[in-house]
Amino acid sequence: MRAMTVSTIVALLMPACAQRHDDVGIVVETRAATAPTVSSVNQLPGCVSKVGATTWLATFGYESRASRPVVVPVGTQNGFSPTPSGRGQPERFDPGKHVSAFSVPFDGNALTWTLGTAKTTLSSASTTCAPPAGGANPALGAFVLYARTMVRLDRPKIYGGDIGVAQVGQATDGRDELSLEPSTITDRTRRAFAATVDLRAGATLGAVFTNRLDNGGGTTVSVAPFAAAAMPALPTVAPITAGTTAISVAIGQTKTLGPGSYGLVHVDGTLTLTGGTYQLARLELGSGGRVEASASAKLRVAGAISAGPGSHLRTNPVGLARDLLIEVTGTGSQAVFFDADSEVHALVTAPLGQLVFHPRAHGTGAFVARDIAVSPDVILQYEGGFPGRASDCLAALQVSASETVPNQDPNDLPRMIAATGCHAPDSTQCEVMFLGNVNFDQRAAAKQLVADVFSPAQYLWLTRDRTRKRLLARKDPTWAPAFCRGDADGDLVPDDRDACPGTPPLTATDDRGCTNSTLPPGPDRQHVHDGLGKMGILASTTCDGVPTPSLSVVRDVCLDRPNLRYLFTLEKPGNQPDGCGLYYEMMTDVVEEFEPEEFFQARLAFEKKEAIAQTANTITFALPLVCDPSVETKGDGRSWPCDEVDGDEFDAIVSVRVTNGNGLQSFWSGGRQMLFHLCR
Repeated sequence: MRAMTVSTIVALLMPACAQRHDDVGIVVETRAATAPTVSSVNQLPGCVSKVGATTWLATFGYESRASRPVVVPVGTQNGFSPTPSGRGQPERFDPGKHVSAFSVPFDGNALTWTLGTAKTTLSSASTTCAPPAGGANPALGAFVLYARTMVRLDRPKIYGGDIGVAQVGQATDGRDELSLEPSTITDRTRRAFAATVDLRAGATLGAVFTNRLDNGGGTTVSVAPFAAAAMPALPTVAPITAGTTAISVAIGQTKTLGPGSYGLVHVDGTLTLTGGTYQLARLELGSGGRVEASASAKLRVAGAISAGPGSHLRTNPVGLARDLLIEVTGTGSQAVFFDADSEVHALVTAPLGQLVFHPRAHGTGAFVARDIAVSPDVILQYEGGFPGRASDCLAALQVSASETVPNQDPNDLPRMIAATGCHAPDSTQCEVMFLGNVNFDQRAAAKQLVADVFSPAQYLWLTRDRTRKRLLARKDPTWAPAFCRGDADGDLVPDDRDACPGTPPLTATDDRGCTNSTLPPGPDRQHVHDGLGKMGILASTTCDGVPTPSLSVVRDVCLDRPNLRYLFTLEKPGNQPDGCGLYYEMMTDVVEEFEPEEFFQARLAFEKKEAIAQTANTITFALPLVCDPSVETKGDGRSWPCDEVDGDEFDAIVSVRVTNGNGLQSFWSGGRQMLFHLCR
């Protein structure tokens, strides 16, 4: 039997939620039923770093208590002073804590960011940003520029994100893997990784990990050895199946394009992508051409991308870089080319080709390629980064005890959503948000089932509804983006297509958001509980907010020979309320007659209701003999406890561990030597 909880099966952590009590006093978990506003978002303390003789970088953060994104356009409630009001700050604020959400360059004089009614002011005298965490352990998601063979920086300005080159000795021009021309500006709070680095006069780097630094007058924060084996793998791109239908948008024209496979796409006007996956032979943007994704999109290009002067490749309206994922399999010297004064807001990967930024281009997001060349006066701002291994992603979700609140942690739902993102790295932010809320509702329904708040029929009613909507969102690429724009009643039907607003929490509806009260056939409640008990699943709302169980030890073990069973008497944890269900596990080592080859180890689990006796401080369980006591192979160990059914006393070492109904688990107690004897 396994000591498991609903928490470990359906989700990672206890949910952040508004709570209400039903008539029998059991906590029912719900998500907020009102649309989040800017008041749900708090600013976090900012910091600054000096990146040039007269240039500073201001880094701002926020924490959102809302369960869904909050959209605040640039303006009086989301702006900077002095002007310009818009300096690249986010307009969509996602759930959870974002310590370094964005950075903006400034001259060191007071710079104020207003969000709602709150203000944060930074200047050159403000707190200096701390060096990046992680030391020499690079993560793919932390890079703003990451290349397989070489990175060439010719006087750009790069704000946020690490810079790195994965391989050693593969540069095709005979130079160092990473080179910075004079006066190149990078974020000194970030890291650079390359086997060899050429740093020219006036160029800046933060912590540098390299085996050879050719420093011609630049500055670094620190220098440490480079470990090629630690560098993350570049993202891989699956084969692209482009179509043959050409798409052309002339100057002054506006066209809309749905997902699908196409040939050459040439845009001189404006092309709006409605969302989903696009597979193209080639993408060309003429001078001033615009390709904008109105919903989360994946753009897969078999040949190359060429963006002409003043062109734009981005999301519109509000979006994040990860809402436009661009994959290119071209192998040319300019597999991805952004000409002068162009703009790109996306995550771009071209693992087989070169990525080039011409002068004054502006990129926001993260960029990965075989090799990368960046020209003078280019501005690159890190946002989001590529998702790496799920284990690294999950490790970043840990929250310290000082950031949690007993009985209710406002970061739980955001962490659950982020965990979904860790396991669905190709999903857009809105898709991740939608899936996170599906998981949250299904987990809440499972807990209500175990706690007898939901009947089995209600559980099937709710979970089938959420599963159907998840499949619906997979088929309809506009569903998740619409959900991001608003779902006030939490039924997973976006507000702009919800014909019945105000649905109560954890209620099944049809695709128009109207309640479907017909319950499906469900199994008997007792049969469900019996099945859960056999699986070792235990959940108890009474356990909410209680501490980890204290250590338990075994008090006595005896053989009840007439009933062919052993009785284990254990000490109860002293810090758990009576209504909090507990599992007790025992791990037993037996050595008969002090012979080392005679041992048996058993791990046993019991639910509290299976106890045969209790006192204020102890609880007793029975272990039936499942072997034939008339057959004994003395000395093999495997027939224990039948070896001792004759009542001979012998010694054993027993350890105990306790798990409560919220999955909190004590340490194994130290092994206690016990004398097995006949029960009296």
